[in-house]
Amino acid sequence: MGVLTKVFIVLVAILSVLLGTLTVTFVANTENYRQQLEDALTFKAAAEQTARLRQNELSAAQSNDSERIALLKGQAENLITQLNQLTQELAESKARAQNESAKLSKFEADWSRLTAANQQHAQITKELQSELRERREQMVDQQTRSIQLADRNNELEGQLAALTRQVRRVHEKMTNLQDENTQLTSKLAQLPPQWQTRLLSEQTVAAPFVPETPIRGQVTRIEQLEGEIFVQIDVGSNDGVQSNMKFLVHRGSQFLGTLVITNADAQNSAGRIQLLQGTVAVGDSVLTGGY
Repeated sequence: MGVLTKVFIVLVAILSVLLGTLTVTFVANTENYRQQLEDALTFKAAAEQTARLRQNELSAAQSNDSERIALLKGQAENLITQLNQLTQELAESKARAQNESAKLSKFEADWSRLTAANQQHAQITKELQSELRERREQMVDQQTRSIQLADRNNELEGQLAALTRQVRRVHEKMTNLQDENTQLTSKLAQLPPQWQTRLLSEQTVAAPFVPETPIRGQVTRIEQLEGEIFVQIDVGSNDGVQSNMKFLVHRGSQFLGTLVITNADAQNSAGRIQLLQGTVAVGDSVLTGGY
């Protein structure tokens, strides 16, 4: 046998060994691949089953989502409608608010005017109340003075009545004195002529007179001289007082005597007391009067 044959046999043997090894490996790998393929098919079937379940769930979820979306769309449309209504109502509310604001401004202006008018009214009321109080006080004073004047008038009427009675008594006395004077004149006619001349010369002084307009005053000073009483009064020629004018002297309703003026200046007068009926004092009243 040749070398080449031997080499060829050796190579065939080696190739046989290698081919057997490769075959075993290939067979083993084929079993592995078959198992992997079966596992992959099983996994695929399970995955497809899971995918179908997931698809069903997804379809159900999509159906639910569609219904929810439709419901939400309906709710959104309702909300949009409500929003439009609320927007319109808001606009109307704003318009009403503006109107109310304008009314409020007008009310505030009216309130300010009313407040000012009320304050002015309160001030006027206060002034009127003050004036009313003053008028009431004045009225009370007037009533008080009226009462005092009425009392004084009653007192003066009483004094006047008393003075009238006193004047009547003085008139009676003067009538008696005139009668006595007549009797003295008759007796004087029976005296000798030289006595008549002497007595008549002493009686040439004018008789006292009473003015037509009454004059009132008060005694301010008293002096006694040689048994006669001389007084000074606080009225004079400026008041119409003249010499030989006759006054009645009285204290209230008490008649004290008559005063015949002997001297009169501008502010004061002086005279002599006649027909003394009481004690004359400073402050006694004098009044011109006849009988």
